[in-house]
Amino acid sequence: MVMFAERFKQLTSSTYLILSNLTVSVLDMESMLAMKLVSAREETYDMSDSVTLMRHLGIEKVEELYGVIEKYEFPLHPTALGESIIFAKRAFDEYIKDKNKSKKN
Repeated sequence: MVMFAERFKQLTSSTYLILSNLTVSVLDMESMLAMKLVSAREETYDMSDSVTLMRHLGIEKVEELYGVIEKYEFPLHPTALGESIIFAKRAFDEYIKDKNKSKKN
């Protein structure tokens, strides 16, 4: 079975844990954000996870998110790409709202 990260060489990961029968790798934050934005699943934590990842990455402009989606070159149908871009815009709006709320407190 080919792992997802191996199919997309642009995704970067690091080894988190090595045991005698198991190696656990984790994606870097930008790669994880790209996957969350491309997945764009409504009934999951993709939105809140995306906001958290944006905060940690210090995203300033929505265009940065579009760049993240483009950088990893996921093989998306044009409709799915459009949905990812719409999801990224909504996630960015949530991020800015959360960021502004934090400034007030």
